[in-house]
Order: sequence, then structure tokens, then C-alpha cells
Amino acid sequence: MIQVLSYYLGFVKKHMMLPGKVENWICVIDTKDIGIFGLPSGLGDIIKTMALNFVGCLHRMYVLNPSTGVDLSWKTGAAFMDDESKSKNVFLTSKNLDKLKEAIPSD
Repeated sequence: MIQVLSYYLGFVKKHMMLPGKVENWICVIDTKDIGIFGLPSGLGDIIKTMALNFVGCLHRMYVLNPSTGVDLSWKTGAAFMDDESKSKNVFLTSKNLDKLKEAIPSD
């Protein structure tokens, strides 16, 4: 799975991005009704692979509807991260999903 994703994203980066232009990706992960132990085991590996192989490509990662366990895990891990990395990860509940709509241009 990780090899397929890496190949696909590498293909997109090489053939679909405009040379000399800064293009960034927005990832959206919906964790509704999934607790910390219900997350797919490969999700962490996918995030690590993307962080190593596609440095500078991520603009924002939106995690929608995080459970309390996911939110607490993030807050624990975020204590060890730099401010720029922390600002790229946005956790949104159903009450503030409008922030995601603001990030996606409608034109």
C-alpha cells in the first residue's frame, strides 16, 4: 500500500505539478466514530513516508471529527514538534468545519 501511494504521489509530483511553481497539498482525514485504537495501523507509516519523501509538499492536514483519544494523542505528540509543523495540522470538530470551507477556494 505504501509503495503504491509513494509511486502515485511521485508520479503526480513529477508529471502534474508545474515546474518552477510552488504547489502544496491539502490532506483531509475524517476520523468520525474512530477512536485512537481504531485508526488503521498503516496510517502512521503513510504519514511518515509522506513526511520523508515529499518534504515541503504539505500545506495543511485537516483531521475531521477527532475522538478524545486522537485529540489527546495529538496534544502529547505536538509538545515535541516545532511550531511550523504544528501549524500544518488542524483538528476540526463538527462545530468548526467552516474553517475547512474557507481553505478550499471556490473559484
